[in-house]
Amino acid sequence: MNTELTKEEFLLLVMLYAASIDGRIQPEEWQSIRGKYDAETIQRMHRQFEKMKDAEILECIEHNKHHLLPTDADRQQFVADLHHLVDADDKNSPMEVYLLNLVEQLLS
Repeated sequence: MNTELTKEEFLLLVMLYAASIDGRIQPEEWQSIRGKYDAETIQRMHRQFEKMKDAEILECIEHNKHHLLPTDADRQQFVADLHHLVDADDKNSPMEVYLLNLVEQLLS
C-alpha cells in the first residue's frame, strides 16, 4: 500500500478515517469533505482508504505526520478541522469521541 502521500492526500485520508470512526461516513461529513477537496482526489483516496486496514492507516499517519504537518500549529489546526468534520452530523457517540481523541494523540 502506498504510504507516500502528498499533503492533500494525507489530510484527506485522515479525514476519511475520522469521519468513519462511527461506522460510516455520514452525508454531512461527505458534504464537509467535498467542500475541501476536488472530486478526483476524493475518489482516488476513498478507493485507497477502503482497501486499507486500520493498522495500515495508523502506520500511514505515523509515517507522514511530521513531514506533512511539520509544526504544532499545523497539527492543532488539522485536529480542529477533524473535530469540525466529526461534529458535522451533530451526533457524537462516546466511542466516536474516544477514537477521535486517539487519532489526535497519534498526530501529536
